[in-house]
Amino acid sequence: RLESLSEAIEDRYHSYCRKEPSARLGYGGSRAILGPSTLLQELEQGIARFHGVPEALVLPSGFVANTAVCAHLASTADYVLWDEQVHISVSYNVSLFLPNKHQSFRHNDLNHLESLLASCQRQGFKKEFILASSVYSFKGSFAPLEQMIFLSQKYHAQLIIDEAHAVGLFGESGKGLCSLVGYENVYAVLVTFGKALGVVGAALLSSCDKKRDFMKEPMVSLSTGLPPHTLVSIQVAYDFLSTEGETARVRLQRIREYFAQKVPSAAPGFVQPLSLPGVSSQDLYQRLTASGVRVGRSKEILRANLHAFNTEEEVDFLVSLLLGMADQKNVLTGSMST
Repeated sequence: RLESLSEAIEDRYHSYCRKEPSARLGYGGSRAILGPSTLLQELEQGIARFHGVPEALVLPSGFVANTAVCAHLASTADYVLWDEQVHISVSYNVSLFLPNKHQSFRHNDLNHLESLLASCQRQGFKKEFILASSVYSFKGSFAPLEQMIFLSQKYHAQLIIDEAHAVGLFGESGKGLCSLVGYENVYAVLVTFGKALGVVGAALLSSCDKKRDFMKEPMVSLSTGLPPHTLVSIQVAYDFLSTEGETARVRLQRIREYFAQKVPSAAPGFVQPLSLPGVSSQDLYQRLTASGVRVGRSKEILRANLHAFNTEEEVDFLVSLLLGMADQKNVLTGSMST
């Protein structure tokens, strides 16, 4: 991450310690027992203000946040529909908390989604929810948010969007893609801090009433709170989003454009799925990692995450590795499927 970000975090944390000499190194317990600290309240208010939403609920991770969402839906939803490419923290937890009340729809397939919504309507369901990501973590594809909002309103369903791979990267000052379509059109939005922001944690953006409902779930109320250093880190990272963050976004976009020149089939964002005809994902993974290239892996899908500190030389190195594993024609005409 930015060296200036690390320095700013340490400076602010030392300032906090001088101001609060009795402050604990850790949070000291759960929110249910200790309540929110002044620092946590200030952070949540700042995040809500940045995104232009009523409330933000800070949590230890995106996985915990999605677990809380699914636990909440267990007592709220009649039925839940989810894109088949959502993060495992969603697919795992809907099966756990809503074993007979959920179904996946084909990735970004609006016709399939609408057919399932119509089926729910015919069965008399009144509270349907749709779970999706604005940017998908392995395909690198974008959700058709405007059309999904249209369908949710047409069938009186509620939309919950995971912005883990969008916050910090898209939208004004890195607010994410939901900021472009209106937070008022969604039930809740998840933002995470371990990717573009370079720290740790997550937040659910919602109304005041929904925040109170999420806080009733035991994985929220009974989890140990994040320590002061982490809360300060998130504060500073948000401060950087509209300043140094803009410089980083411009640099990242240039790297993505350079990558797309080499690989015309590149995904539209910064998550790039990797595959080669005739080369198994296991073999591809082993060869890339042996060459020092770190890639994400989920079942048969590999991905490379472009970031603002990549260089053109690193892109060239990755492409040269792929060219060495397959015919050049295969690579350049779609082997990196999106």
